Amino acid sequence: MTGTLLLEYYEIDHAQFEAEVLLLARPRSRCVCGGNRSRIAARYDVSRNKAWAVSGRRLIALFSPDQIGNLYIGRLEFTMAQQPASLVDFAVPDFQAYPKVAEALKAAHVVVLESCDALYMPAQWWHHVEAEGPLNLLVNYWRHGGRGGGDRDLKV
Repeated sequence: MTGTLLLEYYEIDHAQFEAEVLLLARPRSRCVCGGNRSRIAARYDVSRNKAWAVSGRRLIALFSPDQIGNLYIGRLEFTMAQQPASLVDFAVPDFQAYPKVAEALKAAHVVVLESCDALYMPAQWWHHVEAEGPLNLLVNYWRHGGRGGGDRDLKV
């Protein structure tokens, strides 16, 4: 995550707090500031993720969980980002070293987020993120599953 600054915080209003306590789930937010052309290796989140572009532009490639065999995942434990990540550099993929990545790229859903755009990413979907522009600010909001195993949004 070269050139990226992470600012973490937890903030919920009173009604949201009561709903969270009832569901035994806590939302998690993160503000990500990145410089020009910063890249995050393809990884996944165990919870649903809503990403809002506050400033700048971000290219996001989404891969469904069934593409895991084509993404060349690195170590499964003791990773720097706490989640396993792809070994592929999606900016310049090496198709000789990683031939199956071509299949993953064919199946990818590619989105460009401009300022004020938002994107919903389902739990366990792999995503590669690349920032464009001199200053980028992205806010992520993760929703963990609640009591009963549901991974659903609250209607508050």
